[in-house]
Amino acid sequence: SVELGNITRNEEKFVKFVFRNNGKRDLLIRNVTSMRKGISILEFDKIVKPKKFGEIAMKVKPEIYNPKISFSVTVISNDPKNSELDLHIYGEMRKP
Repeated sequence: SVELGNITRNEEKFVKFVFRNNGKRDLLIRNVTSMRKGISILEFDKIVKPKKFGEIAMKVKPEIYNPKISFSVTVISNDPKNSELDLHIYGEMRKP
C-alpha cells in the first residue's frame, strides 16, 4: 500500500508503486486497472526481470469529498501465486 497523505478535492497527486520480482522467471504485468473514478494509470513496467524492480505510475485526483480516502488498483500478472493482486492507496482529504 501507499500513503497518499493529505489531498483536496480535484487536486492531482502522482503515486508510484515500486515492487521487486523475487521469482526465477520474468514477471509479466498483463494489465493494471482501477474501477474507481479519480485514478488514472499512467504507465507500468510490462516485463520485470528476476531480482529487478518494476514500477506502476498513476495519478490520483479525487472528485468527491470524503475525509478518509481509499483507492484500490488491480494488477494482473503471470505470478503463479498472485496472478491478480490488489494494491491500496490511502489518505486523508482536507476541505478546500
